[in-house]
Amino acid sequence: MSMSMLSWQRILTIGVCAPPCVAKVRRRRQFEPRRVGLDFVSSTEFSSGLELRPGRYFHHARRRRRQFEPRSSTKATAEFEASQVVSAFYDAYNRRAIPELLELFDQDVVYHDMAVYDDPFVGKAELAAYFDKIERLVPGDIRFVVDDITGSDAKKVGVIWHVELESENEGFVSLPFSRGCSFYELNETGKIIYARDLVEPATKPGPAALGAISAIAPVVRKLGSKADPRNLRSKDGKDLIKAAALYAFAATYVLVVLFSPIPPGSPGIRVDPSDLERIFHESLNFFYVNIALSNIHLSPVPNVPENPVDEGVFNFISAWSLSFLPLMANDPKGTSIGFKAKRNLWIGVMFLTNFFAPWYMARRMVPDVYTTFQTAGGADETPASLKLGGSATKLIAATSLSVGLVSVYWIIAGRPEYGPLEDRVGFFLEMSSNNRVFSAFLLDGFLYSIWQHVLLRDLGAKGWLSRVPLFGLAFWLLEQRTSDDK
Repeated sequence: MSMSMLSWQRILTIGVCAPPCVAKVRRRRQFEPRRVGLDFVSSTEFSSGLELRPGRYFHHARRRRRQFEPRSSTKATAEFEASQVVSAFYDAYNRRAIPELLELFDQDVVYHDMAVYDDPFVGKAELAAYFDKIERLVPGDIRFVVDDITGSDAKKVGVIWHVELESENEGFVSLPFSRGCSFYELNETGKIIYARDLVEPATKPGPAALGAISAIAPVVRKLGSKADPRNLRSKDGKDLIKAAALYAFAATYVLVVLFSPIPPGSPGIRVDPSDLERIFHESLNFFYVNIALSNIHLSPVPNVPENPVDEGVFNFISAWSLSFLPLMANDPKGTSIGFKAKRNLWIGVMFLTNFFAPWYMARRMVPDVYTTFQTAGGADETPASLKLGGSATKLIAATSLSVGLVSVYWIIAGRPEYGPLEDRVGFFLEMSSNNRVFSAFLLDGFLYSIWQHVLLRDLGAKGWLSRVPLFGLAFWLLEQRTSDDK
């Protein structure tokens, strides 16, 4: 017996929701004393003083059935005993006679209060601890009223009930959202071996529930038993929750950078034209190649100088983005994505950094059992040169390391005409606090540090060096060997 109610239900969550005893049960015909558990209880003793309250739903059906059933049959006797045990349970609960109540249960009982708990109570010890909480925490005037109880099966009993509380002026009144039903199964010795409680929901969506079923059905049909929320407690389920959190973060990042007034500078959708022009000039000088060519008069495009601090940060983040390609290509958690999809996501990372990186970090966390995307094999596998220790991987690592070192120098001493170090520090602080694009690059560096640590950890990297931004990653990639080299 459970209750799922709004404020009432939360107050009574610990124990009112257990299957309590009959406060009021229908008066039955008088029978001879019968064996119930370890005690002899007569129907006269049990029903004495209880108010007659016919059930709305089963009363007429039961009366018609009894007209055709022999009163002296063994089946009729067993039926009465099963319903009597369950009724005694309700009665003991309402009197808070917990020891007496527990005597009605088998040692291996499974009791599931589905309105409150995901898992059932297994065994008499767990159930006893639960009822002990009820006795300590639930008001004594809370009682369960049996509206109807079945009697057609020798070992199985169904009950319709509601919960009442004694008011100050009106006697006992029904608690909101406290109507429910329960199912009980007895073993050969007359002990309750299984029980399940269900209660009416506090919110009733009406026809919208049918639409929800239509929306959920394709998902369940695709995932099967994996769609059960209880599976979220498994490792795959926890990874799925992490993936959902990362997807939410990825969407939040995009919305904040583009629309939120909280970060420094104007929102991304209203970026200043001068910022776009600055990014364009820095893109022409990507990895300092055009700057080097212009010094020997071989520059194919104009070399428009920008503040070296800005150029250094831009190229440092770009070099870091480049080094993520071999990490993504060899990621053991991303095997179901396929290399082509990884490559496409990495291209997005190269151009728009964390507009794409968190989406990959989220996608890789989705367990294979929850996805229909599988590696196509053959052409979609990671090329040998991009595997750890491969030639392309080493070239990427060396390039990223070189550009990263040049960027540090460029920030400190590049383009001397832009002044000494203190002027550069002043520029850095001003741009950090007033420019959306520049501050986004700094945020990219912080997030890249997290992604690097996670990806390297899953690849088995150990030690502090792998945690050093960019440089630790580049050195680790250079140290790797192919299986043939090993």
